[in-house]
Amino acid sequence: MPSLFQINTKNDAYACVLVLRNFAMDFGFSEFDASLMANAGSELFVNSLCYANGSVVEIFYTKNGLGIEVKVDDNGEGIVDIDKCFMDGYTTSKTSLGLGLGSIKRSVDELIINKNDADGLSISLRKYINKPLYDNAEISLKEVGEEFNRDATFVKHYDGDKSLFVILDGAGHGIKTYMSTQKVKAVILENYRLPLDTMIYKCCEALKTSKLTRTVEAVFVRIKPEKFEYIILGNQFIRCYPKKSLLFTLGSMGKNLPKDLVVRELDLAEAFCMSLCSDGIEKEMNIYELYSNTSAIALCEAIYNHYNLNNDDDSSVIVIKRG
Repeated sequence: MPSLFQINTKNDAYACVLVLRNFAMDFGFSEFDASLMANAGSELFVNSLCYANGSVVEIFYTKNGLGIEVKVDDNGEGIVDIDKCFMDGYTTSKTSLGLGLGSIKRSVDELIINKNDADGLSISLRKYINKPLYDNAEISLKEVGEEFNRDATFVKHYDGDKSLFVILDGAGHGIKTYMSTQKVKAVILENYRLPLDTMIYKCCEALKTSKLTRTVEAVFVRIKPEKFEYIILGNQFIRCYPKKSLLFTLGSMGKNLPKDLVVRELDLAEAFCMSLCSDGIEKEMNIYELYSNTSAIALCEAIYNHYNLNNDDDSSVIVIKRG
């Protein structure tokens, strides 16, 4: 059942912070993560006193039972330009450091604005215990003789039961190619919960807006409790055990992105292994005999050591394994 608190004084706020921290610790959060959640709550509770004469706070479990949610409702006048409140250094108070909503957002997994109008502000914070449900490892190394790695990897475990794995491969050489892959990686970090195709379109738009002229190929895999979905864009590839035929899409982010991307979804076997590879890895690799009795990091190293084309391109591998 939700716990309900009325914040009318600073003592109320401090007492609620203590309850929140203990609630998180009892749920199973590490001391560090429990403190992050408590600090985020503290910032909201005290702000509600400063700007809205207090608030009502609810603390409860997330819908999937794998995290904690805190909802803060006040009856103030709302925030006129809420986007500015996410910028570090912005404040309407002479005594504030201006860390505000940006600091709070970095401390939790989700910050949701439920309501912001003349009748008040409602904000929800969610934080999950994000323990990987499977063994995973990654390697990404630059081409011999190159100054920059034009590949990049991205791994994010979230909502307690989902993970996003991405390999990016920038076309060309030098700093602009490196900047292009890093730009895409930054967009993914801000949008990893979005559908794969929507995320890719956002990445493509960011490249065009920033006038980075390099194109980026990619492989995206999102693993959910019983299924996985993927998009393979360009010459990147995936090898699976049990074996599956996975389709790729011609094109890349930047200049050659198809208008209609297809997100493909398949059932996830109880025991599986999946290798995501950039085109710096030889496609005709024969490693299926290693899948059943090798750890993710050992398999990652085996693929890189025996099948990388390091003299010709950057090489990246992500291995995901369960059972």
